[in-house]
Amino acid sequence: DLYYAHWLHSEQIVTLEAEGGIRARIKGITTDWGLLRAEELGWEDRPTGKVLTLQSDSNSFDFFKGLIKRKV
Repeated sequence: DLYYAHWLHSEQIVTLEAEGGIRARIKGITTDWGLLRAEELGWEDRPTGKVLTLQSDSNSFDFFKGLIKRKV
């Protein structure tokens, strides 16, 4: 639990290219399968209530650019 609470990318805002370029805030990783949890952001970066789980098998994570895109 301590590991997940202090995970490096928690609360980082990224662009989800595969989801039409929406912005999302990284909320951590799931404790069951280690998938990335991201909360969709709307106007003025306010949460919309939609939470996405992203799999590294089909996505490329570039946290330095704040971008998550579909692997080619």
